[in-house]
Amino acid sequence: PDTWWKDGAFAKEWAGGKAVPFWQNADIIQDFLDNGAAGKKWTAKNAASAAQSLGDKPEHRAAAEDLPAREDFFRKHFWQATKYQADFETNGDKGTLWTMSEAAGKGEVVGEGELNARQAWYRPTMKWQLSEKPQGEENAPAADAVEVIDRDEWFKKNWWKNPIVKND
Repeated sequence: PDTWWKDGAFAKEWAGGKAVPFWQNADIIQDFLDNGAAGKKWTAKNAASAAQSLGDKPEHRAAAEDLPAREDFFRKHFWQATKYQADFETNGDKGTLWTMSEAAGKGEVVGEGELNARQAWYRPTMKWQLSEKPQGEENAPAADAVEVIDRDEWFKKNWWKNPIVKND
């Protein structure tokens, strides 16, 4: 497969991206929506514990006072979960999950401003997230969500290959 996105310029762009807490990732939100209080990812204290679904083990569980804030975030940002992203990618504007005001396709269709904000969130904002190497100012279509996650994982594991680090 073409690995143009591993190029130093794209690695710099990835490294400059705003990091978010691990529990705000799409698969973690999905764990909350699918499993509620029994979720083993969203209840984890760190990314390593979440990756292994160890949030049900006391030594890997987040502090009790941290969980209500996460739950609140998940309820407001349910549409960022993997199932809702897939609905957007598959159905676009006709999606029945990502367009709604509540999880599981409930509630009403959100207003135009919120729809636009959600669409912008689903679409790539960085060149390393595109399906093809960008040529000039025109952007290629986005890589699918799985590919973007795989690339992000590659960058996390290979951070030391970044030109910024090599030159330091």
